[in-house]
Amino acid sequence: MDFVFAVLHLGGWDFHCCIQPFAGHRAYNQQLFDTLQQASAAQVILAMVKGFEEQSFSLQDLFAEERQRIMGLLSQETLARLDQL
Repeated sequence: MDFVFAVLHLGGWDFHCCIQPFAGHRAYNQQLFDTLQQASAAQVILAMVKGFEEQSFSLQDLFAEERQRIMGLLSQETLARLDQL
């Protein structure tokens, strides 16, 4: 089974993710991309929730091992940016 997902990184360890089975191209795809280009993070999250039937997840919903891996990657990226200052 194929799935479609959207992830919005709001900064730091703050993510908003939606996922559902892929049932072909839908109109929400264009609506989501239009909202992403024109709107605030709050409006993008609302479009994601509406387009993905209100099934949403955050970093906290991952298994502990995956959550730690992503947090490690984000920490490395932050430290690399701080080193450039």
